[in-house]
Amino acid sequence: EHLIRDVNTQYNGFVFIVDWTNFTARQTMNISPRLLHVMLQGLQDCFPAKIKAVHFINQPWYIDGLISVVKPFLKEKTKNKVRFIYEVLL
Repeated sequence: EHLIRDVNTQYNGFVFIVDWTNFTARQTMNISPRLLHVMLQGLQDCFPAKIKAVHFINQPWYIDGLISVVKPFLKEKTKNKVRFIYEVLL
């Protein structure tokens, strides 16, 4: 919330990096369709700053399944900003 108060941040936008390293299958099952809908709507239509990209790293197979279910509900502009990074080199 603090970051979006800055006009420069609103103009230049954000790059989200989502690390799924410690996310369990049980946590995935706790995400209801309603919550998922609200999260997508907030991300695409309500967030008061530009989203440049969303990078998913270290996602397990069940996250790939969840994303494949969600992708049809994403706007084309948002779909093009989502990237999957399957191997992180340190």
